[in-house]
Amino acid sequence: ITTYNADGKETVFLGTGEDGNGFLTTSNADGKKTAYLGTAEGGFGFLSTYNKHEVKTGYFGTNKDNDGIAVLSDRYGDIGWSASGKK
Repeated sequence: ITTYNADGKETVFLGTGEDGNGFLTTSNADGKKTAYLGTAEGGFGFLSTYNKHEVKTGYFGTNKDNDGIAVLSDRYGDIGWSASGKK
């Protein structure tokens, strides 16, 4: 399912990727990705957020070891803070 704004820019996509996993993306009025919610290749879920330049600024999900993680990055995508739920 895809929606478009009055300028013909994609604003929402809900569907299945080539790998068979489901995902949802949202985009701003310029058609640039602002959020991704879905399933990664490894079968785990995550949410990523992006700034208006499509640079990833946030990640909340699961790592390859199946532990929960949260990551915040600056406007350039450089990691500024992260935490793991592993004890």
